[in-house]
Amino acid sequence: EDIKSLCSHVVENFSKELEHIDYVQTFKALKMRYEQHQDKLKDRDRATLE
Repeated sequence: EDIKSLCSHVVENFSKELEHIDYVQTFKALKMRYEQHQDKLKDRDRATLE
């Protein structure tokens, strides 16, 4: 859980700076995992509302 919050912090606060680093795939993969996690949270919230 701490890793998810760290990943969220990095993506939310530094994604614009990190997207220009393209010689490694680390930051693109981190952002993709962040977006997947956000989608899961949205789906879970929708399911609880139904």
